[in-house]
Amino acid sequence: MILVKGRGYQTPFVKDMLVQSVTRAGMKPWQAHSFASEVADELLGKEINGITSEELAELVYTRLKDLNERVAERYNIWREIGKGDHEPPIILLGGGTGVGTTTVGTEVAHRMGIKNVIATDSIREIMRKTVSDKLLPVLHASSYDAHKCMKVPIAKEKDKVIVSFLLQTWAVSVGIEAIIERAMKEGTPTMVEGLHVVPGFIPENYLKQDNVLLFMLHLKDEKEHKNRFYSRAFETKFKRSVESYIENFEHIRKIQKYIMGLAKDGEIPILENTDAERTVTEIMDQSISAMVKQRRKS
Repeated sequence: MILVKGRGYQTPFVKDMLVQSVTRAGMKPWQAHSFASEVADELLGKEINGITSEELAELVYTRLKDLNERVAERYNIWREIGKGDHEPPIILLGGGTGVGTTTVGTEVAHRMGIKNVIATDSIREIMRKTVSDKLLPVLHASSYDAHKCMKVPIAKEKDKVIVSFLLQTWAVSVGIEAIIERAMKEGTPTMVEGLHVVPGFIPENYLKQDNVLLFMLHLKDEKEHKNRFYSRAFETKFKRSVESYIENFEHIRKIQKYIMGLAKDGEIPILENTDAERTVTEIMDQSISAMVKQRRKS
């Protein structure tokens, strides 16, 4: 057994932990597993039974530098984040209902070692417990049929579906803003994903920070978008009924189109999520590149 020694602790060398470290630096998962095995073989070949965490990190960095200097630099940045020497990544991931924000967000968080993952649906549920449906009825409805709960008249030129969605987003954004503030204050890597991550509702002063990144997911093809709801129902053993989504599909598409318009106007990255692996890789690449930029500034 190889023991890795830190300040006041020692733990067995675990290849899976190294896999995660180099994966978050941008190495492909299959390459990461091979790389971790090579590092383990080198330590065993040299009959090393104990190594400090700094020595191990230096060994990994040297090997990575020979393979890919870009990945090596990113690996060092993650080490700095772990030591509190670098601002943590705060990733905001939005997109219409059913386009895959949860699937992509969960995978990005896993690969980047982000343990604090918050869904805007969860924020909405918490706010439903604290804000009466008499006070804000649109908060207690689904995004695509919240217009049915509107209690005030809306001008004819306004779209009730969009107006009710924006009111709902306004309420949920209070919680999103609080999560961002806490993550920045405590230095906690954080992922916030969901429909209510909407451009224009995230304060500009946050988005100007290099470590706060906003991405929007999109699906242009209506047939593929509709099929996602059937797939999701099957994966959850039909605990999430597909009927209401299909019945309100026109409203779901209308909201998505509106959100994408806001993203385009705000020059926010829009990722076509037809291939989840490609989308995950793109988000990771842009996120890590932003942290490299931040490091070079400091």
